Amino acid sequence: YEITYGDWSSDVCSSDLPADVKPQEIKLAQQVIATFEGPLDLATYADQYQAGLKRIIDAKIAGQDVVAPSVQAPPMRIDVVTLFPELIAAGTQASLLGRAIEQGILSVHCTNPRDFAMDRHRTVDDAPFGGGAGMVMKCEPLFAAVESLRGQNSLERIILLSPRGKRLDQAKVRELAQAPDMVLLCARYEGVDERVSQALVTEELSIGDYVLSGGELPALVLIEAMSRMLPGVVGD
Repeated sequence: YEITYGDWSSDVCSSDLPADVKPQEIKLAQQVIATFEGPLDLATYADQYQAGLKRIIDAKIAGQDVVAPSVQAPPMRIDVVTLFPELIAAGTQASLLGRAIEQGILSVHCTNPRDFAMDRHRTVDDAPFGGGAGMVMKCEPLFAAVESLRGQNSLERIILLSPRGKRLDQAKVRELAQAPDMVLLCARYEGVDERVSQALVTEELSIGDYVLSGGELPALVLIEAMSRMLPGVVGD
């Protein structure tokens, strides 16, 4: 047999195979493709996919039941931009969430915006752009921290955990759990520079009308809730 990956179908089968192998093979290949909403990484899946199709052909020749090849989706990737990565690490190491990360169902990575501060004191707070009381997180380190994730994260979903955001509910959790990746921004001080909300984030979410010291706990709430929606995390 010979497999071509341009359209994820089998183009050529050896002439000595049963006549019904090729249509069945293509049908099963399409079933595998249909389980994914986005494009697959051919470098990651080509060998696994070809091995699965070989099992289909071997089973057909032997007159056995044909089972569609199992192709595992890449883990959901969550990048958390936080001044306190140890808080996120502590909250993702135990129970179902910790087990899901160990099993490769999702991955959680932390980026510290202080690593992108531009002065020797690694300053990440400043007076609000346009004036106002208190201090906010500077926009430059946050923009640079998010940009550093390009190539690892699609950056299509950049979510700011903020008390002024839309209230998180189960419908939103289900929606976000379908995404292959996202970035969660955890604010501190009085929030973030307004330019972050205007030009960087795609959405703001809140977990309730009360005051916390930062966005790390809301981020953990969101991660935990989404993880329960992923196949293999919670038993039937």
